[in-house]
This record gives sequence, C-alpha cells and structure tokens, in this order.
Amino acid sequence: MLITDLFFIPDSNKTYHITGKHPGSTKDIQKVVGDALQIDGLIVEAKVLSPTFKEKLFGKFLSDLMPYFSTEITFDTTNVEEALGEDKLKWVVDYDALSIIIVEYFNNMFLEIIPNKEK
Repeated sequence: MLITDLFFIPDSNKTYHITGKHPGSTKDIQKVVGDALQIDGLIVEAKVLSPTFKEKLFGKFLSDLMPYFSTEITFDTTNVEEALGEDKLKWVVDYDALSIIIVEYFNNMFLEIIPNKEK
C-alpha cells in the first residue's frame, strides 16, 4: 500500500501528499454531500450574505470541506513520485471514492448521521 511504503523511507524532512493525479472535483464533492445528506439541488457558495440559521448549521457540516469548494485544489506530488514512482499515483478519486470518504467524515464527526446502506 502506498502510505505504508512511505514509512520505510529514511527521514528526509519532506512532505508527501498522498493523492492521485486526479483528485475529486468540487462538482463531485458537492454532489456527494447533497446525496449523502439527502438534499436535492445542494449548491455551495463561497460566501453567503446574511445566512439563515439553517445555512449556518449546514456550514458546520461542511467546514472542513469548504477549502475544496473555493478552488480546484491540486497537490505537489513530486516527493511521492520520486520516492515510489509515478505509477503509484495513477488512481482517480471519483464519485464512489468521494462518497466513502465524505460519509465516513460525517459519521465520525457527527455520530453516524448517515445510515449505512449495507445494514
């Protein structure tokens, strides 16, 4: 596995961004969040003037994800490529992968607010 491979590299005071070459898009994140919370037509705005109580409450659910909505973030993966090879980063974060990550985030932060579909 990629992360554990990095554990065996001698300490070199480098940062290793563990992400594929094609991270999830803001559009996909918005869709996954709306689907997970069962909110049709969810639109995430960079700034809302005079937000309602519901908008403020919803902002709490998205606070850690908001930086991803402000821009299409990319990470410098040069250190990972040099250490392990570029082929280790050929995976894509698609809707299904984002769904797993975001649902787990919500359930860990807000005590399983999203029912497990497998139960």
